Amino acid sequence: MNFYLTLLLAAVSALDSSAASPLTRFSPKVIGGSSAKRHEFPYMVSIQPLESNDHRCGGSIISSKWILTAAHCCDGNDWCIRANIVAGLLNKNETTHPDVQKVSAKRVVIHPDYILDLYDIDNDIALIELTTPLQFTDAVKPIALPLVNQTFTSGLLTGWGIYRRPNYFPVTLQRLEMKIVTNEECEKALKRFEHFHLYPLLDTMVCSMPLNKGLQAACNGDSGGPIADEGVIIGVTSWGVACITPKFNAPTIFTEVSKYIDFIKDHVNDLP
Repeated sequence: MNFYLTLLLAAVSALDSSAASPLTRFSPKVIGGSSAKRHEFPYMVSIQPLESNDHRCGGSIISSKWILTAAHCCDGNDWCIRANIVAGLLNKNETTHPDVQKVSAKRVVIHPDYILDLYDIDNDIALIELTTPLQFTDAVKPIALPLVNQTFTSGLLTGWGIYRRPNYFPVTLQRLEMKIVTNEECEKALKRFEHFHLYPLLDTMVCSMPLNKGLQAACNGDSGGPIADEGVIIGVTSWGVACITPKFNAPTIFTEVSKYIDFIKDHVNDLP
């Protein structure tokens, strides 16, 4: 999968006018995943510049008019307000497929306490309001929000991010099952990568690890996309280390959606 994993690129992407990319510390594509099936993830969207069909970040449909994504995807140069939100997409080359709906952004709401710099990332979550509502079909449906502080043990990560280094992006949406671990377990795993400049792990974040020890994680291009369980969103892909190192068993870190229900409901009035 390709999310922009803010690994060590988080800071870089914040300064890069082309698009946000915390998944380089934030490195977002699904590495070690498999191709999704049509209609398997109807809540998944690709966020693309108006002037091209290039995938930049992922996002999740939470209502007919609102998309949930990572703040670092829309930070810096307001490119999200000039983006197309492409729903119902499986193969990136099939933008004219009957399933596909392409809608432009009307407004971007970045969390008011969002922080991204060389040393910290926090509240990496944003909402994109659409100019016209999506029409729900078998290929386009909203994902459910979790309960406040709801916890999970596993989830499915999806994205069009890099699946093989250095820069191999998939054509077809990728999926990867991951286990959700405690922040204490995640801290221990991250110690193997202390020679990189890592962000602090906060209680507003949730961490995933490979089900089987190996190189399985989000990477560049996966940023903003979801990890979900049984149709409920767990987190928004934020940052990680797998895209900058060949080491196995690297954590991927997400913004924990259950901690942001009030923020979402303050802006979205048409939740299913």
